[in-house]
Amino acid sequence: MAKMLKCSVDVCENEITEGTGSKGGLPICHRCRSMQYKIKNMPAEAIQEKRDRWEYWEHRLDYLHPRVVAMLKDAKRSVTHAKRMAHRA
Repeated sequence: MAKMLKCSVDVCENEITEGTGSKGGLPICHRCRSMQYKIKNMPAEAIQEKRDRWEYWEHRLDYLHPRVVAMLKDAKRSVTHAKRMAHRA
């Protein structure tokens, strides 16, 4: 059985087989490789626009995440309270 290694892209957690990249390619997973092929024919401006859009999404998520967690906590508390009241009735 082939040994499994981690993809060479820092933030990627996908596994690759031991021989991946041995014939001159990069030792990266299929998901990272598909992005490589997708952007290889894009102009530099389009790549920068995509990078800016991803950065915007990341900042938006960082801003919204604590608020979403608080909303879910409040909702869970409300459901627990409603169940308790229904059980008493």
